[in-house]
Amino acid sequence: MRGLFLILGLTGFLSVLCSCTKKDCDCTFYNAAGEEVPSYSGLREEMNVNDCADLNTSDSTGYFICK
Repeated sequence: MRGLFLILGLTGFLSVLCSCTKKDCDCTFYNAAGEEVPSYSGLREEMNVNDCADLNTSDSTGYFICK
């Protein structure tokens, strides 16, 4: 029984550890008027936390906000 709890605990610990380094990155695109454009918005799966913030961009047509 202790072995089962040890395996479950280790599995839970590793899943929490992985969730700290990778996550889904939710990006929303807004046009120049500040209105959300759903066709360009979306979820990028399993990105590194720092890479998600790098997707924040802005140009004359609009901007992405990722979190």
